[in-house]
Amino acid sequence: MKRLILRLFAAYSELVDKRPLMTQIVTAGTLVTVGDILAQTTIEKKKKYDFRRTAVMSTCGFFYFGPLVAAWFTAVNKMALPVIFSVALDQFVITPPLLCGFFTVQTLLNGKSLSTAISRIKNEVPGIIKMNWMVWIPSQTINFGIVPFQYRMLFCQIVALFWNSYLSNRANRTIHKDVYVADGREKKAC
Repeated sequence: MKRLILRLFAAYSELVDKRPLMTQIVTAGTLVTVGDILAQTTIEKKKKYDFRRTAVMSTCGFFYFGPLVAAWFTAVNKMALPVIFSVALDQFVITPPLLCGFFTVQTLLNGKSLSTAISRIKNEVPGIIKMNWMVWIPSQTINFGIVPFQYRMLFCQIVALFWNSYLSNRANRTIHKDVYVADGREKKAC
């Protein structure tokens, strides 16, 4: 098993060296997809697997999170800021619009309206951002402080495997309903 892990890591390292952007996007897309699969099968224990939902989450991973986060990591690396500033920018400047964009894209891909996306953002994102900070401030401190640049997306997406399961669960528990749950109370969608 140890040998297999070392081989996989060596292969990943080679891909990151040869095609860094594509490797980071594929890493993000793959692990967002796996996060949704885990959310459906282990957290929600769905009796009927929702393939469309996984396709939507996968699309968000490959075409939204992957490219944006890869570009962001490259920009942060070029800025060469102290770790505390990199984490602060990541969590307080980039993350809120990134999550709002995700909820917009995910809502629209599910055939809902922009007004539904805005309602979901108002009701869901503030609570998700609080949870995000508990997970990602320590994680990104390690990532920006210790992890070499070429492995930041991999580290981020390993942490995100669990985060993506949570995010998928939160984003999908209300998408097909007209009622949204915020702070434990049901609210009628706009």
